[in-house]
Amino acid sequence: MVPERYDCQNGIVNFQRADINSFKFRRSKVVIFAGGLKDKSLWKRLLAKRTPRQIWVFTTDESPLTTMDYIPPKQYNIGRNIFNVTYTYHSKSDISVPYGRYQPYATFNDDEIDVDYHKLHHKFAMWMSSHCDTISWDRTKFVKDLAEYMPIDRFGKCGNMTEECKRRSSECGWLQRDYMFILAFENSCCEEYISEKFWKVLSTGVSIPVVIGAKKEDYKRLGPPNSFIHVDDFNSMQELASYLQKVANNSVTYNSFFKWKKFGTVSQTGFHDRRIVYNKSACLLMDFLKNGVLEKKETFDLYGSSWLGGCKGCSSKAWIAKYGYTPGKHFTAN
Repeated sequence: MVPERYDCQNGIVNFQRADINSFKFRRSKVVIFAGGLKDKSLWKRLLAKRTPRQIWVFTTDESPLTTMDYIPPKQYNIGRNIFNVTYTYHSKSDISVPYGRYQPYATFNDDEIDVDYHKLHHKFAMWMSSHCDTISWDRTKFVKDLAEYMPIDRFGKCGNMTEECKRRSSECGWLQRDYMFILAFENSCCEEYISEKFWKVLSTGVSIPVVIGAKKEDYKRLGPPNSFIHVDDFNSMQELASYLQKVANNSVTYNSFFKWKKFGTVSQTGFHDRRIVYNKSACLLMDFLKNGVLEKKETFDLYGSSWLGGCKGCSSKAWIAKYGYTPGKHFTAN
């Protein structure tokens, strides 16, 4: 992957791997931090070697909790943000590349064919995951407990199904079409962290995503209207399961979750478009650096409410919150 060269409209991007002791580090105009530093003392050494006009870029498409070692300890961040540019899924990033987008139509699309989505399925709910030990809450146990109240086919290493459903595979996409509901549960619950789990279901366009992750307000603001079911709306696991059964048994209610298709469309952001070391992403960075506003911008605080401070737990409701891990058990804040 590195070294790599890309020809962009505004110039040429040359990526090279550099360690702290290499001449390449001091010579580089732009330094991209696309991975974590396990040894926190390295930040002090990096800051000492940083040249005055060197631009530092923070980038990740993962949640703040799974990338905590990407961020320097607070003592190096007091009074300023040591990064000049942020490139993440968050809308407040200098360069925002979310996992997906909802684009409303300029006018109502009456040409959208009326489909009875209720008739397309012969299975109830599906969950797919191979990351069983999530960092902020016990997602696997939550799904296992929920399966006591309603049928859930669980695929991947965390599941009970022998049939394969590999992530991003076309076979898995076709398999999802058999199910009325897809459990799109994030590995951590942070502001605007809405991954491909959600957007893939909407792009497939025949199932209803059931979500835990960002706050409901984030899903409503960023996703299509009335396109999902947020677990935080319910007062118990039994109430959630009962509602899903009710929706499944009523074709009018079920089909109402797809009316948004007459008002807009969704698109997914590809893996290479979210990762800065690939062609399109590299050119986005080049465009940003060439547009002349770098000196005027103040990138958002990575310890503030838009990033690490926006990870407040998956719910204030006790029946959901009890699945959360105590801070320090699975991670420690800097």
